[in-house]
Amino acid sequence: MGVPTATPGPEQTPVWWEIDRSHDILTALGSTLVHPRHGALTVTAHLNRTVGGVETPMIALHSELHQLSLQVPVAQLEEVGLREVVAGEELAKLRAVLAEDFVEEPSNWSRRFKSYEQKVATGSILLFAEVVRDLSRRNWEKGVSPGEKRLLEKVRKQLIDELALVPGITGLEEAEAYLDAAIRGESA
Repeated sequence: MGVPTATPGPEQTPVWWEIDRSHDILTALGSTLVHPRHGALTVTAHLNRTVGGVETPMIALHSELHQLSLQVPVAQLEEVGLREVVAGEELAKLRAVLAEDFVEEPSNWSRRFKSYEQKVATGSILLFAEVVRDLSRRNWEKGVSPGEKRLLEKVRKQLIDELALVPGITGLEEAEAYLDAAIRGESA
């Protein structure tokens, strides 16, 4: 389904694609975007909503896994932290981050936990990878606190879910194997 190109007449309200063409590829119907808290979401609709008396172009997103639907203003996609699924150069950077040496965080678990939470809140897949790498290695070597363990499971799951969407990686098991091999520094 292509993006409509009709131009509105003077009496018509502009629709999302005439207001901001920079997001056409990112928001194509059926495409998958990644939310920093909710993981992979599918673009299900383009719509306009009146917000504060102003017609605002929005995209509707849905997560089958979480049974969650969201609507996000197109102008705030980056602010919300939505991004495309990792691929190409970004995937190579992700693998490099996962293979890097362990970065020792503060010895106090609550300070480490806060640092990890701040990284996760950014929505950056590279910072997600740092958290998974460091917590995984700490867990293998010394063990982690219950809070860190829950955070590791949550972030690891999101990373695996996203890796499963990467072309060339088929399914969750292969994504998990890819992640574990990268953390151990094994070649692709």
